[in-house]
Amino acid sequence: MSKKVRMLRTAKGSPNGITVITFEAEKEYTMEDDLANVFINQMKVATEVFASFKEEKALTEAPFNKAAIVPEMEETTPKVRKYKRRNN
Repeated sequence: MSKKVRMLRTAKGSPNGITVITFEAEKEYTMEDDLANVFINQMKVATEVFASFKEEKALTEAPFNKAAIVPEMEETTPKVRKYKRRNN
C-alpha cells in the first residue's frame, strides 16, 4: 500500500533502501507505508493527506431538484375582519 503525505519540513529518506531522496517541505508525495510512517510517527516531519470532497469527482451529475424552485409570491396585506360589538 502507499500513502499520500504532506511534508511539514524538508527531510531525507530512502523509498527503496538504496537511493536517498530529499523530500521538500510544503510538498505532497506518495510513498510506501513504511517510509510514510517513519516521517509521520517517528520524525514528525509529515502529515497524512486524506482525499477531500473537493478532489473527488461525482460519477454523475446531481439530478435536477424541482422542489428547490420557489415561485415568487405577490406581497398582499392580510385580511382583517372587523367584528361588531353585541349589545347585551
